Amino acid sequence: QVITVVAKGDYNADGIEDIVIEKENSVLSGSYSSSHGYVLTRMSEQASFTVLAEW
Repeated sequence: QVITVVAKGDYNADGIEDIVIEKENSVLSGSYSSSHGYVLTRMSEQASFTVLAEW
């Protein structure tokens, strides 16, 4: 599994930076692979991230 930060910005206009990440899954000895994208946000700069959007 590989997680990559794709972009950063204030996607919900609340003044706190959000991040867009991509999660890639695959197996070492096979042909399976999948990827998922997420926009993560926080309610304050000290709060944990929550999912704002997923695809």
